[in-house]
Amino acid sequence: MIGKILLIAAVVIAPACAGGGLEWELVRGHLNNNELALSLLRTDDNSLIVLTCPIDKTKYSCTVYDPVIELKNGGFKREYSNGNVYEGDMKSEIIEGKGKMVIEGKGKMMLVNGDTYEGEWKNEVMEGKGKYVWRNGNTYEGDFKEGGIEGHGKYIYKNKGVYEGDIKNGIRTGKGMMAYSNGNIYDGDWKRDFQNGKGTMIYANGDKYEGEWDLGSKEGQGIMVYANGDKYIGEWLNNAMEGYGTMIYANGDIYEGDWKGGVIEGKGKMTCANGDIYEGNWVAGVFVG
Repeated sequence: MIGKILLIAAVVIAPACAGGGLEWELVRGHLNNNELALSLLRTDDNSLIVLTCPIDKTKYSCTVYDPVIELKNGGFKREYSNGNVYEGDMKSEIIEGKGKMVIEGKGKMMLVNGDTYEGEWKNEVMEGKGKYVWRNGNTYEGDFKEGGIEGHGKYIYKNKGVYEGDIKNGIRTGKGMMAYSNGNIYDGDWKRDFQNGKGTMIYANGDKYEGEWDLGSKEGQGIMVYANGDKYIGEWLNNAMEGYGTMIYANGDIYEGDWKGGVIEGKGKMTCANGDIYEGNWVAGVFVG
């Protein structure tokens, strides 16, 4: 197939001729460090091209880097020297519009690391809406900015779950929901890829936590409603009840006071459903007076 190739750069081995002719024509009338930009017709895919100067008939050879082929069915194709291949829209020899990028296959952009991108481009970088598939099976579909994942989108993690929400610099940051493969669901604030700020976690076992988080841990003020009917309202530290809090038990008992490491410890008051009251010091969940 004969295609029109716009050479991004050609390194001229011999001094270049700047004339025109049937075999090639100058499209940028300048030489910089022996690099000459040309357009020509050719019938093969060889990267080494022999040019004939129409003035003195001298033959020169040049090595082609990142050629751009104009396709008969529309669009362009660029084969990079590192093995990548792009097919899609371009503007003034620069990737812009919609295109495909994959490691292998016809009519797609190929990444040598095995990843695949399909979507919109601007100034030769991923920009706009697109889909990125990693060779490990993870997938992202959503917004891209200046070649990176940023904006709003959906991550599908292999063997981990699905996240949909805000993303900055490729990581979960802002508002988002994560449905984990173990059945847990978190909806709320994120920072540096962790639950951070305010959010709600519904656990697969029926427990539900709503409150503050710090880099993936329940920390600050929060409410936990347990599947067995117990309800805790109070302070948390490192995923455990710690500080001051109130536990309303399903059997009617109510404890108000100090907690440490998830158990009653310190000063507190237990009001039992039968009317008994225990107020004073507690150690490891046991009243000591």
